[in-house]
Amino acid sequence: MIWEPTKEGIQEAFLEHKEDIRYCYEAWLDHNPDLEGRLEIAFSIPAERGEGDPEGVRLLRVDVEGSDVDHSFFEGCVLGVLSDLHFAPPEKDVEGGRIPIVFRSATD
Repeated sequence: MIWEPTKEGIQEAFLEHKEDIRYCYEAWLDHNPDLEGRLEIAFSIPAERGEGDPEGVRLLRVDVEGSDVDHSFFEGCVLGVLSDLHFAPPEKDVEGGRIPIVFRSATD
């Protein structure tokens, strides 16, 4: 799916992949029952398609800007999910976007 590069479109894209992100969390929670915390995801959306982006544009940059989770493999799984998001090309680059995600086990 290709989302609009608006605040609402970006939120919708992240929410659409909530289950994939939850899968990352639950998979690593099996290995580390104390895994919880907050990730701050930073991203940019380019105005031009890159090579290999036949439909829409992928996030130009998607990084963990801040984390108190301290689990690089889990963070990598989340970034892998988000790096596949596609957006309609904006008129100009969208820089400095941030989305916080909080993770807590169901037993808390």
